[in-house]
Amino acid sequence: MKPYPIRTVILPVLASLAALVACDRQAPTAATDEADPTLSDKAGEMIDDAAITARVKTKLAADAGLSTIKLSVDTDNGVVTVCGKVPDEAMRDAVSRVAAGVAGVVLINNHVTVGP
Repeated sequence: MKPYPIRTVILPVLASLAALVACDRQAPTAATDEADPTLSDKAGEMIDDAAITARVKTKLAADAGLSTIKLSVDTDNGVVTVCGKVPDEAMRDAVSRVAAGVAGVVLINNHVTVGP
């Protein structure tokens, strides 16, 4: 009995079986156990923080008294930090008030200084 004919039968069957198993496997998605949930959470936080920063900047730019003042805004987990310089204390308070009115803001770190 020659082993050659058995190889010609067994190898194609094994190859077909491997192809069927590979086709049945699903790619990981956010809903499967194989996906890393921390990655999607962090991505969501980054998008939310970026959106909050953009909304705060937009609100500050829309405020008549603050629109010409150069302020930097950064957000980390909903905590907004605003830096810059304003001419008086009333404008410094206005920065906090405007930023606090934005949805998603948890806390405001007002590092705006008063000076000429």
